[in-house]
Amino acid sequence: MGDEIVQPISWFQRFRQGMSSMDWSLTEKQSFHSKTQQYISDLNYFYRSHPQFWQHGEQDFTMIYECGRNLIVAYHRGIYNNRRIAIVHNFSNRGYKSYDISLPTWDPNVRRIGTTVEIFNSDNLSYGGSGLFQNKNIDVVHMHSECIFFRLAIPALATVVLEESLN
Repeated sequence: MGDEIVQPISWFQRFRQGMSSMDWSLTEKQSFHSKTQQYISDLNYFYRSHPQFWQHGEQDFTMIYECGRNLIVAYHRGIYNNRRIAIVHNFSNRGYKSYDISLPTWDPNVRRIGTTVEIFNSDNLSYGGSGLFQNKNIDVVHMHSECIFFRLAIPALATVVLEESLN
C-alpha cells in the first residue's frame, strides 16, 4: 500500500503514528507522486486490454534477447488477432538512441512480422520520464536470411512495449 503513489513513509508506519494509512494528498498536485499513480493506472489498463499478456499464461512467453553486459532483456508475449507483443526491459542507467535486438530466426512468426509500433513506454514525460527515447518507427531489419532484428531507442531504467502485426 502506497507504492502506487511513491509514499515516503510506509502505510504501517503511518498507521502506527495514528495517521491514515495512505497519504492521498501527495497526488493532488502535478508531482512525481501523481505521475507514478498515472503510470500504474495506465499500466493496469494496458495489461487488461491486451490479451497477449494473460490469455494463455506462461505458455505464450518466449525469450528473444538478453544481453547481460548491457542489462537488456526482451521477450514475446502471445498472439491475439495476428498481433504479438514484444517487451524490452533496460535495467541499466544507460539509454540507447539506437539499439539492435536480434530476433530468433527459428521462430516462424519472426519472418511474418509486418509493421511494428511502440504502444507503451515507461519513459514517457507524463510518467516523469525523460521523453527522449520515444520510438516513432521501429525498423525490422533483415540483414540476410539468418539475421533479423529490431532497431529501436531504449531509455535507461525503462520498459518499452512493441506490437507486431503478423502477415
